[in-house]
Amino acid sequence: MRLILLFLDGYPVLVPEKEYSYDKSNGAYYPLNPNFNGEIGQTSIKTVRFVPMHQAIFQRYCIMSSVRFELEYYFLFGKNKAGQESFLIIAVKPNSLRDFTANGLILTKKTVVIAGKVCLDKTTPEEYTIMLFNMYKSYVKLSFKQDIPRSYMLNFFNDSGELFHTQYQSTYLSHTKINVSDNNLSYIMKF
Repeated sequence: MRLILLFLDGYPVLVPEKEYSYDKSNGAYYPLNPNFNGEIGQTSIKTVRFVPMHQAIFQRYCIMSSVRFELEYYFLFGKNKAGQESFLIIAVKPNSLRDFTANGLILTKKTVVIAGKVCLDKTTPEEYTIMLFNMYKSYVKLSFKQDIPRSYMLNFFNDSGELFHTQYQSTYLSHTKINVSDNNLSYIMKF
């Protein structure tokens, strides 16, 4: 997996590196595939927090999942154009790795859990994933139809598909949301 974080039409996106060519003279990427055509490099209010990671290439990842969750959480690791190591935690539908590594992914408030810098010199992505999860688990929001706090078994997999850690985590009710279009109530739980 090699995904580049670019700004496309004013949105932060992860795109497959193989679909873009890097022009060293301009310091910019250009699409090789017309399906990925768009205005590259334009910043907007939606991209401000991603500016330090602009043109970061993410090559390693770990996944946190549970059979009870509607989403999987990907911990992506890479380097930005200045050579600084970065991480990005995203929430996507289960088994969608093949889709977003082939077609890209628009990063939205619903998709991105948190992003930042890391230092993988003295640790592995697996160890860093556990550390990042424990640091930022309060950022994870889980939507359920019942307001009952529960304990969940969380499985952590590396980019080879190997289970490297299992952790039990309890949730608590953070808040409720009402969908105004259908009047459905959702209970937002956090760790």
